[in-house]
Amino acid sequence: MTKFRFKHHIIDQDLPEGNYAQTALADLDNDGRLEFIMGQQYRTSLDSP
Repeated sequence: MTKFRFKHHIIDQDLPEGNYAQTALADLDNDGRLEFIMGQQYRTSLDSP
């Protein structure tokens, strides 16, 4: 049996403080490559006050 191993990846170190959740991968610009997207708890976007 092969053991499954997780590898830690840092995507962005400059995010504002907050609780982030609802991550997903999606091809938002139809270039054939997946983008990593996420939501922030209690906010609609990272630009909200």
